[in-house]
This record gives sequence, C-alpha cells and structure tokens, in this order.
Amino acid sequence: MRIMFPIIFTLLVFGCISVENKSSPGKDAGGDLVCPQNTKIEGDSCVCIEGYEDCDFDWENGCETNKISDPENCGACGLSCGKNSVCIKGLCGCKEGYVNSNGLWGDGCETKVEITDGGFDVSSDTGFTECTDNCSEKCKPNKICKNGYCVDYGICANNNDCPCGWHCNVFEGRCEECVNDDDCKNRTDGKTKCDVGKSFLCIEQIVCNPACDPNCQVCKDGNCVLALNKCCQNSDCPSDKCINYICDEHLCSDKCSNNDECKIWCNDSDFICKNNVCVPPECKSDNECDQQCGYVNCGLCNGGICECKSPCGSGTGKMCNACNDNRDCDTANGFICVEFTNPLSGAKYNGCSHSCTTKTDCEAPAIMCTTAGNTLCTCMSVQ
Repeated sequence: MRIMFPIIFTLLVFGCISVENKSSPGKDAGGDLVCPQNTKIEGDSCVCIEGYEDCDFDWENGCETNKISDPENCGACGLSCGKNSVCIKGLCGCKEGYVNSNGLWGDGCETKVEITDGGFDVSSDTGFTECTDNCSEKCKPNKICKNGYCVDYGICANNNDCPCGWHCNVFEGRCEECVNDDDCKNRTDGKTKCDVGKSFLCIEQIVCNPACDPNCQVCKDGNCVLALNKCCQNSDCPSDKCINYICDEHLCSDKCSNNDECKIWCNDSDFICKNNVCVPPECKSDNECDQQCGYVNCGLCNGGICECKSPCGSGTGKMCNACNDNRDCDTANGFICVEFTNPLSGAKYNGCSHSCTTKTDCEAPAIMCTTAGNTLCTCMSVQ
C-alpha cells in the first residue's frame, strides 16, 4: 500500500553531554596568547567556540569536531546518529529515502523508503502497522506511533517518545511504564507489581510460599528476604540483639531506663535497671531480703531489688498499728505485737496492743479488753 505525505526528518534531542574543553594557551614570540583552531581566549585559558568540541582530547588540533553537523558527534562527543543519517543543528535526522523506524539512533535510519511524488512507501517487508498516535489501539501496549506506523520505542526525550500512558525519564532517556505499584494496581493481566530499579515495567506479582513475616520480611523473586533496616531474630543482627524487629546496638554498660532494656542489652533475663545502670538482681524472693532489713518477714523483693516492709523494727508502734514482731511496737510503754482474728471475716493480722483490765484501759481504735487467755486490748483491724 502506498502512503503519500511529505518527507519528515526524524529528530532526537539528546541530553546535554559535554566536556568542558579548556586549556592553558601558548605564547608567540611577542608574548601574546595563542590558541589552536576553533577556540578563543577566556581569562588565561583557551576554550572551544560555540558549536565545537575537543572530542579527540588532543589540544594540539584544538576543537576539531563540529557538533552541529557531525553525525558521529551530533550534539556532543560520541553521540552517533548511526547509518544513513545527518546531523542538523546538533540533532539527528535521516537522509532522504530512509527513516528511523524503531526510534533508536544506534542503528541509525535503518528503513529504506521509496520516494514518490513527494511522499514515500515503507518497504513491504517491515510488517509495520499504520497509526495516528501513540494511543492507537494497534500500538498498545508498548509501541509508539512514528511517521504513521507503530514501531518499538527507544531512547526518549519527552513523553511523545514513549508508549501510551508511559512517561519519559528525561534524565536517563528511558521510557517507564511505572514508578511504583500503584501505577500497576488496576491491570487485569496479573502484572500488578512495578519492577522498580530495573525495567520500570509492570510485572507479575511473585507470591512467596510460605508467606513472609510482614513485620520484617519482603517477598523477592519468590523468596522471603529481610526488609530494609529490619530483623526477625537476634541472629539477623551484628549485635545479636533484635528488638521489635529493629537491630539494637546497645551495650550492657549503656544507661538504662527499665528492666526490659537490661534483659536485652545484657543477654540475661535476670538483669535489672537500678539507678540507670544494668546490674544483676539483688534478690529473687522476700526471704533473701530479711537479712538486709534486719528482721524476719521484714524483707520484700520488688523486681529484683530488696525493700523493707513498713513498719519494720521501728519500735514506735502504738495501739492497733501493724507489726511484724515486738520490735515494731513501743515496748517501752508496754506494747507488744499480737495476732488478731476478725470475728466477722476470720482474717488474721498482727497489731500492737497492751494488757488491760477493763475496756476503759484500751485507747482507740481498740474496741474491747479480752478476758480469755492474755488480757489484751482487741483490734478489729490494723493501721
């Protein structure tokens, strides 16, 4: 089929790739600065004039390359337009009778066309499909419309060089279908994951079996691997300490604020935090604290730290004050430690009391003077 329309040069704007050509100039016999061809003096150095580059890195011949018209160095050193091409104002184009059908300048203008009455025919063996724009149905999902035909995309300078719905990463000249999984989530072909950092194309989501731990792992190529800056167990960390899925680098000597920190930092479940320092526990039971407190049944082991019950050998206990033994009561004034039983609840408790003859001998909160056994003031509760 013969398609008739005007000849169009295929141009590609290359990114700015330039080497600053600058050198110290020589001097003539009179001491004046002398620079090689296609250069000018700038300050105390020679620099290339606009449109020229020193592509062979030989300053003796100056800036020998015309990057405005040289198809092997079009726009910058080393940027070749390929075969059957021309360089116009630093942009690649095709010679008459050829087109760059695949959009790639590495192989230049690879397709020969027949010029007829101001138009051209694409060679019959190309197999290209006609189109009007990149979003033509026959160009989807990954071709572009160039010169009226669907062709493969290549290096891009803008979104028009990329398939429908894709965008051009102008910094790298790369067409990208996606930049994150959200760009692929509405697909119906199963390709719901963005291949970030590689092809930037939507690919099939690979499922790990068994499933990965969402707290510390991600599925990669069908295998569970540690997520960035995460750990699942102590062996995942150089310090051998994994706390809440984060490697902890604390030492046992570090300042602590609670017992849990010491248990982890010191690799010992018994260590406790005392005065912001991790130390071994002082006790594991109340009895171990009695000696420190000086009285039997006086010690209290609280979180590995010994405390003394109050009162505990104070020697000041008055009527119905709680006591552990006589040493807690005011023995100088006749008070002793007595075990009482609440007649209503049956609860037993120790309280300081003294002997009596009648109820009037008992001060509050005692309620009576017992007459059975030892005659003592009776307390219904202790304070």
